[in-house]
Order: sequence, then structure tokens, then C-alpha cells
Amino acid sequence: KEKRTGGYIADIKYIVEHHYGENISLAFVSQMVGLTPTYLSALFKEETGETFTEYVVSVRVKKAKELLKTRQMKIYEIAQAVGYTDVRYFGEVFKKNTGKTPKEYQNS
Repeated sequence: KEKRTGGYIADIKYIVEHHYGENISLAFVSQMVGLTPTYLSALFKEETGETFTEYVVSVRVKKAKELLKTRQMKIYEIAQAVGYTDVRYFGEVFKKNTGKTPKEYQNS
């Protein structure tokens, strides 16, 4: 059982890492790994200590930080690249997770 649940977690993380720029959802990922959304959510929380949504946000913020460092893209382009269609919401999520706005982070 431990190997199987660890395999599911690895698969879930892999999917998120490769689809973070899309409209990724619990339903989408659960369908890809063959689990119900409820079970995937509970299993992910139990095994990682964070919710599926928290993990998706952390991956997106991490990728956004990498893109902000390059200074080659505008903030709205970065928001879209990491899966946010609303740049204002992206800014709120980014600030909540880093303590800085995307612009402040880019300038630091």
C-alpha cells in the first residue's frame, strides 16, 4: 500500500509540474491517476501535509518567481504562463505566498 500511495503522490506531483500553466483541477488530475477526487484530496493531504490546491499554488508561484527573475516577460504574461487568467488575482496569490507583489519581487 505504501509503495502504491507514494506512486500516486509522485504521479500527481508530476502532472501538476507539467500542467501548472493550464486550467488544472482536482477532477482533471484524479481522472488521470484513476482516483476519485475525494480520495485523491484526502490522500494528498495525508501524505504531503498540504492540500492539492496549496500544492498547485506553490508550484505556480515557484514558476512565476523563476520567470520574474528573467525580466523578459510582462507580469500579465507570467500570470497567464503559470495558469492565471486574472492578473489581479495572480498578484493577490503571489503576495499572499511571498509577502511581495510580483513587481516588488521582480525589482528586488
